[in-house]
Amino acid sequence: MKRDFSQFERDKISLREQALEEILEDSKKYTPTSIVSLADANQIARACHITTALRRNKVDAILPKSSTRGEVVVMGNNDTLALGFGTELEHSKYEYEPDLLPRKKLDTKTNPAVQVAAGSIHSACLHRDGTVSTWGTNDEYALGRNKNGSDENIKPMEGVRDIIKISAGENHTLVLDIQGRVFSCGMYKDMDSGTFRELTSLTKDKSFYKSHHEKATQVLGLGRVMDIDAGKSFSAALDDQNVLYTWGMGNHGQLARTKGM
Repeated sequence: MKRDFSQFERDKISLREQALEEILEDSKKYTPTSIVSLADANQIARACHITTALRRNKVDAILPKSSTRGEVVVMGNNDTLALGFGTELEHSKYEYEPDLLPRKKLDTKTNPAVQVAAGSIHSACLHRDGTVSTWGTNDEYALGRNKNGSDENIKPMEGVRDIIKISAGENHTLVLDIQGRVFSCGMYKDMDSGTFRELTSLTKDKSFYKSHHEKATQVLGLGRVMDIDAGKSFSAALDDQNVLYTWGMGNHGQLARTKGM
């Protein structure tokens, strides 16, 4: 007997609307009832913006806007297996023909996709339950799992959960969890093809160390992060105090600071 899930879908949509209404009502609590100074007004507005953004991120992660979202469309060259189709198809088949990634490759029916990220030679997908799937070239462990070389199988990134945002660079992947922590796997490559990884201790003097991270490793020295972005061989994060952090290879000024900083 076929079960009817339509009521569940309606309830889920209703729960999302209720959660967003609660955020709106709570934001009204920050409205001053008397005249305040400009500095106080700015502080109130900032607190309201930060609180609302963090709660909205949680709502979007748990209750996506539409129950119909979740399919992944791919296109381009599959030489590095970054499309997720594996080796059985011609590399050029989908270069100019966008198509849905088959659910037998990536299960988006029971665990829909809410965000995707495309690196240079790998891809990543954030699922509704806060897990991350990766596929493509894993020579420098950008897929976040301990297997070198390309992997035609789409598998979960190991050791991460409650993720609300992802981003992919040339050979690294960034993820942001619901607590505002940033994790990175893979490596950065400088102009001389040297490879570098994240700090593993804030007591060290150097910012980067030779080699890579095989699995997702927390990026240290950041505040409570609200947004992330991965460049080719560098990264950026915005925290809840509107402070922008950058790190990685800044050979061409990507980090927006002098070499001595």
